[in-house]
Amino acid sequence: MKAAEILPDARREARRMEGRADELKAEAEALKGAARLEDLTLWQMEKAKTTKKRSKTYLYWMASWREGGKVRNVHLGSCRKVDHEIALQKARKIKAEALKGAAGGAPSHPSELHDPHSEPSRLIYQSTGQP
Repeated sequence: MKAAEILPDARREARRMEGRADELKAEAEALKGAARLEDLTLWQMEKAKTTKKRSKTYLYWMASWREGGKVRNVHLGSCRKVDHEIALQKARKIKAEALKGAAGGAPSHPSELHDPHSEPSRLIYQSTGQP
């Protein structure tokens, strides 16, 4: 005997449950993508410049995340000009572009993302070797 003969509403119930399962799977995939975007580290890099007269220390915002098997470090701007929230927004935007690029073949190196004709106040992307 078929289930449809035993329970007349079984087919309808099975379709409803399959639809709900598909919705939950799509929601889980969306949350997985959002969690991947949020998985980054924001930190301050200290750089000392020495002249004849004195030594001066500068702080820069940096972001790090894993791309493939490597850690990618991105320069976000001076701590004097950019606060924590804006640095975090910039890092998320750059990582979103990198994730999109990894899937679609867009530029993967930070120097390829920089537009030389953009305003000077815009971000300058560079990689460093220190986390």
